Amino acid sequence: MSGTTNDTAPRIALDGPSALAFYRDRAEVDSQSQLFDTYVVRTEPEPRADADGDAWLSDEDIAATLAETNIFGHCSDFESVLQSPADVPSPTIKRTRMRTLSQCASSSQALRSIPYGRVGVRPSSGACPLYLLIPNNQRRRRINGVCQRVCTAGIPDRSFYTAEDIVCVPTPEFTFVLMARYLNLLGLMMLAMELCGYYRLLGATTLQPLHSLRALYGQQPLTSVARLRSFVDRAEGFYGISACRRALDQVANNAASPMETILYLMLCLPRRYGGYGVKRPILNAKLPVNALAHGVTAASNLVPDLYWPSARLDMEYDSEEFHTDADSLQSGRRRTLALQAMDVQVISMSIDILRSHDSFDVVASTIMRALGQRRHKATETDRQKRIALRNSLLFRDDIYRK
Repeated sequence: MSGTTNDTAPRIALDGPSALAFYRDRAEVDSQSQLFDTYVVRTEPEPRADADGDAWLSDEDIAATLAETNIFGHCSDFESVLQSPADVPSPTIKRTRMRTLSQCASSSQALRSIPYGRVGVRPSSGACPLYLLIPNNQRRRRINGVCQRVCTAGIPDRSFYTAEDIVCVPTPEFTFVLMARYLNLLGLMMLAMELCGYYRLLGATTLQPLHSLRALYGQQPLTSVARLRSFVDRAEGFYGISACRRALDQVANNAASPMETILYLMLCLPRRYGGYGVKRPILNAKLPVNALAHGVTAASNLVPDLYWPSARLDMEYDSEEFHTDADSLQSGRRRTLALQAMDVQVISMSIDILRSHDSFDVVASTIMRALGQRRHKATETDRQKRIALRNSLLFRDDIYRK
């Protein structure tokens, strides 16, 4: 059920951090999830695919998905959601051609009058400010819990959704560009992998280690690398466009977890960034199961985490979150046996190996040898760059702009 449109309501435009929180808050939480700050329930459209076969949601799909999302507010556990009234209104989400921020309100009175719960936006608080875009410095006001940023660059057409004609939410592509003000190059790479991947991070406004952040899995990608690149090409004049382009040169679609993003970047980034320069794998490719492998699995397809087709090599991340009980361990062994029956070599990766420079170095060398890549002798500079990259990816201590 959608809410009604209020033509006289003040309109605000979210800046990157609040837009990103908007998308993360609206990620699907299934009935098994526990203890998340904000719970949502939605119906999920089928993803479309671009020319490369990569899945993504179209503009219309995203708008429809957001419109079908029910916001139930802050809860202590999922049972509160199940007991919530069935008629909680959902915001009306639609695409807008707005290319100027002149209609956006900035007064404290206007901001206080916005029905944040109805439009699905977090109200400002000391711990989590509300980030807004304003057209000029004359609109700037000192308001507790609100960070305002002047945006004078020409906004590309169809860069916003509107919720109830009250809140303008940047599209995923525009959100990526806006976040260049807050994230450094590595942070932009990580964000692009999330937006183009099958997971959403929660609680990611803190400096909590990435590997221990709560994430929602099985989400449909909000965009693709090609769509991000196309938008960046139309967003000349925005801060950090050059960094956005450099970030998109290094990322890939279809990561299914934060750890897959970390593995991909640590292995495939060039040496100048602290990576090993490994040839890029396909993330979560579908491999048809052959007759021999059907002896140990009923699945019609297996999906390797990081797969190099030329070497028939698969890297699997064994998560402590999903692979610790007996059933999960047994399932993992059968999956590995099925891949081996398909002549796929499997390399297992764990957080312990990932944390150790020397252990991970052995893994990277093994992969490069299997791919026929020449391994350059690492200098002390290479070593220090790799350690710094690992710390930034795992502990998120160097992904924000100073």
